[in-house]
Amino acid sequence: MKKHEARSSDGELHLPDPRMVNAELRRQRQKAKEQERMVKRGDGMFRKPIAIARALHAGDPIRQIGYLFSVRTIPAAKGRPRFLGDKRFSDMPKHLTQFVRMLPSLRCPIQNIGELGSAHVIALVRAWQQRGLSAGCIQNYLSILRRFFCLAGRAQVIPEGEKLLAFLQTKGLALEGRQYIPELQKGWRDLGHDPLQLIEQIRSDGHPVVACQMEMLYAWGLRDNEAFHLRPAESERETNGAGLGVTRGTKGGKHRTVYYLKTNQEFARYQKEVLERAKALAALHPRGELSIPGMTLKRMKNHFHWVMRKYRIHKTGLGITPHGLRHQFACDLFQDVCGLSAPVLGLLPAAAYTQHSAVVSVALSEVSRQLGHERKTISAAYVGSTTRLGKTQLARTREWLRKLAPAGSVFLAAGVREAWMVGACGRGGLLLEGRAMKIAVRLEDDDGSFKAAAARLQALEAALDRQTGLKIKALPWLDTGPPEDATEILFREGNSPTVGSAGS
Repeated sequence: MKKHEARSSDGELHLPDPRMVNAELRRQRQKAKEQERMVKRGDGMFRKPIAIARALHAGDPIRQIGYLFSVRTIPAAKGRPRFLGDKRFSDMPKHLTQFVRMLPSLRCPIQNIGELGSAHVIALVRAWQQRGLSAGCIQNYLSILRRFFCLAGRAQVIPEGEKLLAFLQTKGLALEGRQYIPELQKGWRDLGHDPLQLIEQIRSDGHPVVACQMEMLYAWGLRDNEAFHLRPAESERETNGAGLGVTRGTKGGKHRTVYYLKTNQEFARYQKEVLERAKALAALHPRGELSIPGMTLKRMKNHFHWVMRKYRIHKTGLGITPHGLRHQFACDLFQDVCGLSAPVLGLLPAAAYTQHSAVVSVALSEVSRQLGHERKTISAAYVGSTTRLGKTQLARTREWLRKLAPAGSVFLAAGVREAWMVGACGRGGLLLEGRAMKIAVRLEDDDGSFKAAAARLQALEAALDRQTGLKIKALPWLDTGPPEDATEILFREGNSPTVGSAGS
């Protein structure tokens, strides 16, 4: 009798419900596809090597890790079929070694790498949180451990996604989700630094190759590793002069094409100039690479980052990083495609992006593609999120009003009849370090004397600085209507002036 057939008590043959049969067949096909996918991504490929490593280096998990990663190429876990990139492949044994060396101090040492389990993971996460590591760093470490367990055929040790957060909560640990959408702009120009001036200073001080590598980040949106590997002449030939073909040094060896900007012709000419400089410098290298002749890749990377430290191009220095040049390119590309400034800059209300949703969607896709990412949504990590913009602007506006609320008496004492936040703060934007909040004020009994008004505004600025702790720039407003793109901060409620929001 076939599997899905059955006989009743009287011996009559009954066929099963076809829907049940089809559902079972779908489950079997899905299971077969999952098993095939697991084989393709290398799940379980470390089972036998772990046994061999244990026999060769018994009781020494560090040397066992070295053996595992000396004889294997590892497929990527997700995305298109490919092997792990050089950085990820080198990071795995390095970090696994660090984790194993931490375990004795956590009172859970291991003798063999195959003994690593969920109890050790919990101990490591607790130690990382006690050291103050960020959620993104901890999730990166967990992804390395998860990949190792998958390769060892024990994928169930560390669950994924929401299941991981629930699993950690059962152990008394709370791990925040990783934040991919930036709250602050990261582009150099958007943060008040001139990329061309800084790069030219580095070039004139005797670092022409590093300066050109930085220009490639700024003009073509490359990662620093892609700039180190770039062969400019070869990359230009791949596109027949339409842009730059980028393959060497990319994540997973994925190819992409970066084109000249279309509407911003001035920047397009700059892209061409940068490419010509890169070709001239690469011609001096025996392999035609944009690198210093005689330097290994590791030495080139160390030299590049030494130059960055020398000129204080880091978060604790000037507040900018080399990767910020890539962010700047993404924001420029977004505006070039759709004509609107990037949402992360906070220059436009959320309604502007909703009104032009079709062209915004095209711009997001183009940013993602030219930066070398599969998902359109990852572009939000560079240009910000249009869907979150309105909420973010409203929250910032409320925060500015909260800080200005104690200054109501200061406005009244200075004879201010109406006041509005204008500029970036008026749109719910950010106030960069060193910048002043601009407030437009309408004064009572203004006799038209410029000197008198200037003195009153200067006194008002000083009083507001003391009261709020903010740097304030007061501007006279003489028009009958309110300023555009402004948030009213002083208005009349009943018979008394009140500091608050009456809209924008």
